[in-house]
Amino acid sequence: MWVFYLIWISLTPQKVFWSLDEGGKYIFLRSILETGRLNTPLVYPAQSLDPNLEFVPLYYFIPRDGEMYSWWPIALPLVSLPFYQVFGWLGLFVLPAAAGALTAGLTGMLVRRLTRSERWGIVALFLTGLATPVAFYATRFWEHTLSTAGVLGALLGMLDADEHGRIRSAVLAGISGSLAVFFRPDAAFLLIGFGAVLLVRRPRPALFAALSAGATALPWMALNLWTTGHPLGPTFGQLVEAESLSGWQNAGLKLLAYAFFNPPRVDGFIFPRWALWTASLSLLAGAVLAFFPRLRWLSLSAFGVVIGVCGWVAFQPTWYQAVHGAVLAAPQVLFGLYYLLRKPAWKQSAFPAMLTASLLVYGVVYLWRAWVGAGGLQWGPRYLLSFYPLLVVAAGLELHTLSLSANQRLFKAVRWMFVVACLVGLSISIRGLVTARTLTSYYARSLPVLTSIRDHPVVMASKAFAMDVPDLYFQGNMLSTGGDETTHERVLSRFREMGIQQYYSLSVLVDDNAPLEVIAERLKAHPEGVVLTRVDLSGGR
Repeated sequence: MWVFYLIWISLTPQKVFWSLDEGGKYIFLRSILETGRLNTPLVYPAQSLDPNLEFVPLYYFIPRDGEMYSWWPIALPLVSLPFYQVFGWLGLFVLPAAAGALTAGLTGMLVRRLTRSERWGIVALFLTGLATPVAFYATRFWEHTLSTAGVLGALLGMLDADEHGRIRSAVLAGISGSLAVFFRPDAAFLLIGFGAVLLVRRPRPALFAALSAGATALPWMALNLWTTGHPLGPTFGQLVEAESLSGWQNAGLKLLAYAFFNPPRVDGFIFPRWALWTASLSLLAGAVLAFFPRLRWLSLSAFGVVIGVCGWVAFQPTWYQAVHGAVLAAPQVLFGLYYLLRKPAWKQSAFPAMLTASLLVYGVVYLWRAWVGAGGLQWGPRYLLSFYPLLVVAAGLELHTLSLSANQRLFKAVRWMFVVACLVGLSISIRGLVTARTLTSYYARSLPVLTSIRDHPVVMASKAFAMDVPDLYFQGNMLSTGGDETTHERVLSRFREMGIQQYYSLSVLVDDNAPLEVIAERLKAHPEGVVLTRVDLSGGR
């Protein structure tokens, strides 16, 4: 799996990112290399043009004491440094790809452990690694797969500690969980759910897991405090202070429909009203009916409608740039619900209790803090990535249980529906990989023309493009107005004060989240993806 990810990464354009988040982490990594300091502020090559940080071409940064500091978690840039130094650009993706493969492997191990079946373990491995958003995030410079692998490692350790009372497994679970939180602080809420169940069932191993997690956390919390000013990372305090329940206030109950399918964002496929309500009501009906074993066929029929709508979206002719819906990204996870409702399963293993507890804890926190379209540009809800392998495990256990039951007619029906759902998930996954490769190829078109302009400032409205194409940021002549006319006038005033007579005005045609076919049409007239206009401040052009 790791080799597949790396091959795909090697086939995508270099020096450009799909998401500005990736660019933000890369700029921090480069800042460390250029300054030789882990607690460095971001280098700002254009600071001679913008000493007061008024026109910084970054979508997010933290201003402090006249310097700029990284907005993003520091863990991934730090651990990626040696790989970048050895392998260059491709080194950035070694760890996300390895963690994606490890996530798939750990999922297979969980299924094999709980079913005693090598075959079902292999199926779970490939389904997780190819037909869920794990495949997409394994090919991006993001820390989500690393955190997810840590969560799964913690779960395996806790399950072993629960079953055998092994303190060593509990200690390893704590270490793995702590590292998961280092990469993504929100992973703590899944782990709280796991740990609560272990505490009830096995208090002594739970205590050792907590102690090892705390001991492991001390070094990275100190590192975070030293480098960012907060023990849990640069954005944690700001996110805690953000408005609560904003998603509910803005969307009401529709927030749930948006979370399971898609919010009305221009970067994703905007569901027609009929499709959104059909999928949402069918999901609700299928979930409610699942509680009544005698109505299983009706529940499956309702979930079949959901899978059909997801398949319809997967094969839309328009090339949307993002997928936000949790069910839309991998509808095969629906079958995990049936496993969680099997009473015998709760007696055989702590897994259903741990999964349910983590869903409840994380669900409450998510609804408390989420906003409409939480996660921004993404392919599958990245904040929920760790639940995909967990639900694949639950779905695999359900099918394995059905395969051993007397009701083979039900098993065959569920199996075929599951196969169709997996094919939809695989289609969405492949579409995401192709979309990212296509969009980054569009971004890369601008590099030759823009990197040739070094003697004059370049002013653009976009605050994201220099993060998608970070070579432009490090060129030292890129400024951004954020599309604000007043800010644009201040830029011009600054140029006049400095005696600058000419600059370039840059319009970016490829970074507005439009469908890819719309961007392709623009490129027919402007193959570089940008429009440059030379401006003479004396009035001529």
